[in-house]
Amino acid sequence: MAEITTKHLSVDDLKGDIRQVFEYWLSLKGDGPGPSWREFNLMKLPTKLIPFTIVTDIVDVEQGVMKYRFVGTDFRRVHGIELTGKSPLDVPPAVLGRRLYDDLVDIARQQSPTYSQHHLADIKVLEILQRVIRLPLSDDGRRVSHIVSVVEYVEDRGQVENFLSIEPITNI
Repeated sequence: MAEITTKHLSVDDLKGDIRQVFEYWLSLKGDGPGPSWREFNLMKLPTKLIPFTIVTDIVDVEQGVMKYRFVGTDFRRVHGIELTGKSPLDVPPAVLGRRLYDDLVDIARQQSPTYSQHHLADIKVLEILQRVIRLPLSDDGRRVSHIVSVVEYVEDRGQVENFLSIEPITNI
């Protein structure tokens, strides 16, 4: 059985295009938890990362109400469903959706960016699934109202698709 574990990384470890995303966010951040959605322009991100970008609206963090405002085209291909307007809890498989949801709630409460690497165990062909940076946005300068997530696949995305479609994910 496959198992996914998460390792939290330092933003100091960011490289290449994903570092550019962080630097752009940081240039807009100011004193609050993050720039506003109005200030943050997806078109300023490296073009090749847009298909791997998700923007989540945090409607009510205490009630756990959130939905995807923007989902890059690659996620539909990987997950096989359209996720725009849906909750992270709708992401298949369910254990992955729950992990995404919990991570987003944590970021909204902690009001700080995260950079993490998701590893697969027990599958020798695919050691690292993805690296993800999640960046809070704040429309009022006090609470997180959106989170921008940019995924960087480290291995071939075809292997990722195959993994998501046939292997149960545990310990995530």
